Amino acid sequence: MLSRAKDYKGSLILAGALYPPFKLESFDTVICAGSLYYLPKPEEGLKIFRSLLRQNGIVLYLGPNIKLLKFLVHAYSGAELEGLFRLASFKVEKIMKNRLERNCLFF
Repeated sequence: MLSRAKDYKGSLILAGALYPPFKLESFDTVICAGSLYYLPKPEEGLKIFRSLLRQNGIVLYLGPNIKLLKFLVHAYSGAELEGLFRLASFKVEKIMKNRLERNCLFF
């Protein structure tokens, strides 16, 4: 992924979601796009994301099309996602599905 971003003008850091090399409360926004289902314990990953957020920070989660990927990875339903995020002490503000059946959560 980093090699595909060779023309990107900002800073890029290769790091694992469960062991981020950042100070606590470093970000206003964390974007989790198509990666939560790769974590062995997604609720732990979400707790780490929470610790990286400043006060009133938000997480934007973009999930896969459940129907297309259900044979390859565990694509969480909206209810499952809401439960996982609540376990990590997030307040769920909005769950949306677009016409492609992708779950989008805003915290």
